[in-house]
Amino acid sequence: MLEKNVEKYLKDELKKIGIDCLKFIAQGHRGAPDRICIGQNMVFFVETKTLTGRLSKLQEVFIKRLAKKEIPVYVVKSKKEVDELVERCKNEICSTRISANSNGQNN
Repeated sequence: MLEKNVEKYLKDELKKIGIDCLKFIAQGHRGAPDRICIGQNMVFFVETKTLTGRLSKLQEVFIKRLAKKEIPVYVVKSKKEVDELVERCKNEICSTRISANSNGQNN
């Protein structure tokens, strides 16, 4: 599968669960991830690749910089990996809603 197809699938699937998946262009900062994803109480970055694609040295450095700041970055290479990321996001959304709705009370 081409990288652009993985990226489109990612964007479409995240949109279905209410997460905006925006093209991320960091002028003057080569190696930045392809997408910034913004949902309810969550922000993360995604780099898309083909199954045989590898991160460049600049991408590895940029991702490490984000990781040091505890900002999640995911690398996805297939529809299956996108589906796994979407499931993870769904679980995070559900746990956030439960926490927000509980008002600190045990039911």
